Amino acid sequence: MKDIHIVIYSLLHAGGGGRETWLDMFLPELYKQTAGKIDIFVYYVERNKCDNLINSVSDPRFHFIPIKALISSCFIADIFTLMRYTFRVSFLLRKNVSDNSFVLCVGSFYELFPVWIIRKFVRRKNRFKYIVWLRTIWAKQMKALRNGKIARIVLGFERKNLKKADLIIANGWDTAAYYEKMNLKSVVIPNAIRIRDYQKVEKLQTLSHPVVIAYIGRLSQEKGLKNYLQSILFFNSSYPLLKKEIRFEVVGDGPLKDDVLNFKSENFIYRGSIPNKNMISYINTIHAGVALTYSDGELGGGAGVSNQLLELVAAKRLIIAWNTKIFTQVLSETNAFLIPQFDVGALANVYREIIENSPNVIKKLEGLDLVCQRFSLKRHVELFIDSLYKLDDEGKTC
Repeated sequence: MKDIHIVIYSLLHAGGGGRETWLDMFLPELYKQTAGKIDIFVYYVERNKCDNLINSVSDPRFHFIPIKALISSCFIADIFTLMRYTFRVSFLLRKNVSDNSFVLCVGSFYELFPVWIIRKFVRRKNRFKYIVWLRTIWAKQMKALRNGKIARIVLGFERKNLKKADLIIANGWDTAAYYEKMNLKSVVIPNAIRIRDYQKVEKLQTLSHPVVIAYIGRLSQEKGLKNYLQSILFFNSSYPLLKKEIRFEVVGDGPLKDDVLNFKSENFIYRGSIPNKNMISYINTIHAGVALTYSDGELGGGAGVSNQLLELVAAKRLIIAWNTKIFTQVLSETNAFLIPQFDVGALANVYREIIENSPNVIKKLEGLDLVCQRFSLKRHVELFIDSLYKLDDEGKTC
């Protein structure tokens, strides 16, 4: 192996989300397993000089290449930033890649533009291996736009460029199954967790009161935030005598931040955005977490194995999730509370059950050890490296 060029359209903020958390774990483990014999380049977006970036950005073992974004952030400015990123990265890839380099696009839309430019307009002297790591299902993201014309353009571009990829990696079995319907075959490498980081988390033997239940993640509609806030109101009105026995918390940032800031309840706290390095300490203070990303519906949704979900699994916290493919590919009724998607009343009933029946609900934690082993970071990177070697053997190039 020679070098790998990672294209990720992100500011790489420490509290940015699942991709940023994943990249910060993935890079050191990749370097370790390849014994430092592979040069790693990462092309990302930089809006302002910021100290709150993922740790790997300052790690001298990796080459992080920032692409300057416009200072302001609005629709027009974001379009210009995307254009600048696209042309600058395509130029740098043309300059930096060598024969048999790997170009890894972490995402299947914004990240595809630089490679599309190279393939479409640039005469190449070097041939590289083109890999796309699917992080979600774009068709579900497009539902939230409610604009059929834009959706057709976006999805057409995605599909056309995925067909040109030498290797497609899906971050979950549900993602792979969806794209296979379009005759796009992929290798499943689900998200992972660095298990050793969670060994110091206190094991839940009993549930002290108030029971703390947290929403951790992007503050957006498709992540189920509004359902969570509605469930708090439903619980408080349905079980007023139990209000002091429970505390609801939200951690994260996103487009619905104002909804959270304006939400009023005596048993609710907004913790703001917590950097990845402090997340384990925070999880140590909670008893349960909700995982409410939509699997389908008119409001959009996600796909793949959620990093936030795996954090709850590794910390051995009670998990409340929708009974959909996103979560049943990881969880079951024996180790989590699985309820119908969008059912706010069912969420509230689970909160009550946790308060009133804590000896029995704790038993759900016993099955999480086996889940952890399936999603270890070591195995995750091993599968990725194996895929690179197979691609090398096939001799495919872009």
